[in-house]
Amino acid sequence: MEAGASWDHVVRSLLIMKDSNKREKDYEELDKARTDFFREAGVKPPYPAATGIFARLPGGEYLIEMEVTAGID
Repeated sequence: MEAGASWDHVVRSLLIMKDSNKREKDYEELDKARTDFFREAGVKPPYPAATGIFARLPGGEYLIEMEVTAGID
């Protein structure tokens, strides 16, 4: 990451998921993948805050877009 940040510096993630008719299941699977990712990256709980929304994503083939905010001293 730029400016010397690591996954430990992430304080928030925004998850934009492709809209579907199975939103609850999709969000549960994505949230599990997100927490698994941070755990495997060596981040200790509590994991960063997360906001999930459903929307149309560009190109039609994308399933998720993720934005993270990190804070470093």
